[in-house]
Amino acid sequence: MGNTAAGAFLGVTIDESNGTHYGGSKLRGKVYLDVQNPSIAADSLNIKFYGREQTRVEYVVHVGKRTETRHAYATSYIYNVEFILCNFGGSVVQGRYEFPFEFTLPPGIPGKQGTTIGSSYYIVDYHLEARLSRREVRT
Repeated sequence: MGNTAAGAFLGVTIDESNGTHYGGSKLRGKVYLDVQNPSIAADSLNIKFYGREQTRVEYVVHVGKRTETRHAYATSYIYNVEFILCNFGGSVVQGRYEFPFEFTLPPGIPGKQGTTIGSSYYIVDYHLEARLSRREVRT
């Protein structure tokens, strides 16, 4: 299992039986929740899928008689969606749970890719996260 919340463990698996995932294809998997305490506070189980493009460019500048190596960084999000997989109503009792999910990847998103030249790089990658959410109570 992966991420921990107080008294619980979360894990995510992706169904790889269809091979490569691409824009327009279905992404299927399961979120596993193992609650070890008698109960934990949680309003919902959320799943987040996002893609990002990251770049780092190394360049040289001349300052007087010195040469300096500098770096420029950039990150932009290609896709970012979060949805509720399950509502708990405030608490989850001890036990092991499985929550299947399925959603369609948006058509036209770029595939995972990257290249490195020296210490400069370009990366497009995707991440899937599950988390337990609690509403903030304001008084």
